[in-house]
Amino acid sequence: MTDLKALANLSVDLCIAEYVWIDGYDGLRGKARVLKKPPTSPSELPNWNYDGSSTNQAPGADSEVIQVGPAVGIEQGDMLWMSRYILQRCCEMRGLEVNYDPKPVKGDWNGTGCHANFSTKTMRSPGGYQKAIVPALEKLGRKHAEHIAAYGDGNEERLTGKHETASIDTYRWGVADRGASCRVGNDTAEQGYGYFEDRRPAGNCDPYVVTRLLVQTCVLDD
Repeated sequence: MTDLKALANLSVDLCIAEYVWIDGYDGLRGKARVLKKPPTSPSELPNWNYDGSSTNQAPGADSEVIQVGPAVGIEQGDMLWMSRYILQRCCEMRGLEVNYDPKPVKGDWNGTGCHANFSTKTMRSPGGYQKAIVPALEKLGRKHAEHIAAYGDGNEERLTGKHETASIDTYRWGVADRGASCRVGNDTAEQGYGYFEDRRPAGNCDPYVVTRLLVQTCVLDD
C-alpha cells in the first residue's frame, strides 16, 4: 500500500522514468521507476532490473536482468523502436492493437514498408555516386536473398512487383524508380553524391538488423 504521508514529503521535482526494451519475442516492454528529481543526462539514471524469465531473455533460476543503455551508433533503430512503443501505449488507451505486418489487410494496395535511406561519408562526398553508391547497389544485388530473409516476415505479400515494389524474387536498382528494389533520387544522380533508398524492408522489420546488413554488405564486404 502506498504511504501517502511519505509521498507528501517527497520533493516537488519527483518524476517517473520509464525503461523500455525489446524482449525475447521481438515485442516491447516497459517498466517505470520513481526518481526523486529529473535527471539531467542519461548517465544519472539508476540501473533497473526486470524478470527475464517472463520475457524469454533469461532462465528461471537466474532471471534478474539489468534497459542496458543508452545505446549509441544505431540511433535510427533506437528512435523507431521507441516510436513503436509510444504508438503501442497510445493504442492501449483506445483498446486497439498495432499490426506492422506487410499486408495486415489483404487486397490490392501497396502494403506497409519501412524504406531505409542509407549513405556513408564517401557517398555524401563529391563523386560519391559513382565511387561508392553504384558499387554498393551492385553488392546488394549479390546479397539479395540474404537481405530479403531478414527484412521482415510476410514480405512476399507486399513485394509482388506491383504497387511501387519490385518482385521479392528479383533485384534491380534505378534512378527515380519507385518500382525498383533500391532507388537513387534524381538529385543524387545529378549532383553526383548523396544517398540511396532500400525499398525492400517491411513494416515489421527490425531496424537494427536492416542497418547491420546494409553496413555489412555495402561497406565491409568486398
